[in-house]
Order: sequence, then structure tokens, then C-alpha cells
Amino acid sequence: MPEYLSPGVFIEEVPARLKAIEGVSTSTAGLVGASERGTVAGLALPYTPAAADVITLPLDPAPVLVTSFADFVRQFGPPLPDPATNGYLGHAARAFFDNGGKRAYVARVTGAGAARANLQVHQGVILRLARRARGVSPQTLFVANVRDVAAAGTNANLRVYRISDGAQVGGVLAVTDYDVTANTITVTGLATDLEPDEVYLRPHPVAAADPAAPAPLAAAGPKFYARSTGAWGGRLAVTITSAERPPTPLVGTAAASATSITVQSTASVYRGAIVRTLPGRRAVTSW
Repeated sequence: MPEYLSPGVFIEEVPARLKAIEGVSTSTAGLVGASERGTVAGLALPYTPAAADVITLPLDPAPVLVTSFADFVRQFGPPLPDPATNGYLGHAARAFFDNGGKRAYVARVTGAGAARANLQVHQGVILRLARRARGVSPQTLFVANVRDVAAAGTNANLRVYRISDGAQVGGVLAVTDYDVTANTITVTGLATDLEPDEVYLRPHPVAAADPAAPAPLAAAGPKFYARSTGAWGGRLAVTITSAERPPTPLVGTAAASATSITVQSTASVYRGAIVRTLPGRRAVTSW
């Protein structure tokens, strides 16, 4: 309180009890909604990691920071085509950044029944064509590798299957020769043209009673899980390419009970590699 020492009229400015609202930045926002893909904050993984798993992924504890609309599209996909069906998130993000927004924390939500897709890789050897093959016999097929192929005895047959439905195409192809360096297989019995993106081949043993088709591939291979739940995760695809090394010639001979073999070079061999001997070719290959 001020001290008044004489009578009179005094004018005094008293600060208002309520202060004016100060301006704050509107360049940071939080957005919540449905999107094509992306992590879901706090959602558990689509599987329970086992103790033997080498890699386990943590939960996603917080919304994702995006700093541009391009960044949003990269992580959550483009705006959904029908915004009237819970699809406003992508459109809101675009409008926010178009109007000067700098930072947005995005939390994706999904329905209770959102699919958590996974893909089981089957075990077994399949051969992919490297180029088109004409339907004439004999014919030399160019393939990605010649694993499990033989020119006589076991696995001296090939069968052709459609990629689209797994149905067999044509009859049995008899292998007369193969080249591990050029990755070619010479066969007889081919009566139809083969396109690389339409079919695959499987080695099949020669037997007195040759079955109509070899045993199905075993569903015991690795399993891949989609990080994003929802319909987008249902389009999960995995491409596995051959890592087979070129063949290395043998030096001398090795007995059937030998624990070591001598080769001209170990450049294509590494610790933990699987080494396969090529009978009649005096060579080994690894992958």
C-alpha cells in the first residue's frame, strides 16, 4: 500500500486481477486417427517373443513425431480415399502442414479386430527361371541356381508349377545335364513355353513309381510379422534370393569319411557356411 502524507486527490494505477491471455505457438499439434499403416502407440506385438528369440521388438510407447506431410506419408501412408469413413487423419495432417505447421505428434488408432498379418516361409528347394524357355525338347533352362539338381539318379527330374496357384504345368522333365558355373539345366520333355514370372521348378527324385507330384513344401521355415496392423499388413511379401557362391574346384580326392577337403580357393567359403559337393563336377559350392 502506498503511504499518503497529505490530504488530496491521488491517481493510482492498480494492476488488473486477471492478466491478458498471452499468445502461444500453434505450429505444434497432436493428431489422432486411422491411417493405412504405421505403428500403434502401446499396442502389443502380434506374437509373444519366446526366450530363445534373438531379436524382440519393444512396444511403441508414444505417438510418432512427423515434421512434414511427406514424412507423414512415409510413416502412415497417404490420406485414405474416403474421409467420411474415419479417414480424416491424413487430410488433417496435409492441411496442418499446408498452413504453416512445423511439428505434429501422430497417434494411429485401429479397430479392435485389426488384422496382425504374418507370413510363413516354406522349406524346400525351388528353382526360378532366369530367362524365357521355348517349348521344345531338348532344351537348356537358365535358372538362378542348380541346387539339388542331378543328371542321374536322385533328383534327376524337374517338375514345373504355376506361381499363381501352384498347379503343375506339363509332365516330368528329365535332366540330362547341368552346369554349375553357367547355372543351366538341360532337360527333355518340355512341350510348352515357360515364362520366368509365371512358373517355378522343383527337383524331384526318380522312382519306379513316380508320383503325380512331389511332397508339398514343409511349412516349418521362418515366420515374418507385419509391423503395421490392419489391411496394409495383409499385403506383406518377402522376397528371398539365392546367396549361393560360385563353385570351387577340388584339389586331389577326398575319402567318403574325410573331415576336410582341399579346394583351389576358400574365397567363397565362410565360417558357418553350408558346403555342398557336386558329384561328377569335382567341385564344391557354399551358401
